[in-house]
Amino acid sequence: MTSAPPEPVKTVIVDRGAGPAPHVRPVLLGGLQVVLIRTLRTYLQSVVGLFIAAAIAQSSSPIVVAGGILGALEIAAVAATAPAIVAALQNTIELLAKLDATAPELRG
Repeated sequence: MTSAPPEPVKTVIVDRGAGPAPHVRPVLLGGLQVVLIRTLRTYLQSVVGLFIAAAIAQSSSPIVVAGGILGALEIAAVAATAPAIVAALQNTIELLAKLDATAPELRG
């Protein structure tokens, strides 16, 4: 006894806005731009996370750390460079691997 294949899942998107749909234009970025954007995003996320952790640690401690909030921000900014460097290296390697897969004649 064979069963019929399941029906494919269908997705319908309906624009219910008041005006015309927004004009969407894809923007092509170069490899270096992608690496820089991803690295900057990782750096900023790390700074914010480390700053929040340092601010919470300072607020719950009876000892006031020298520099206060600005000191915590400076420490977070310096400590966030390591994850940003790792992200830059990872994205560069990923970009080079994609380039190698799409254009093997460039290996030299």
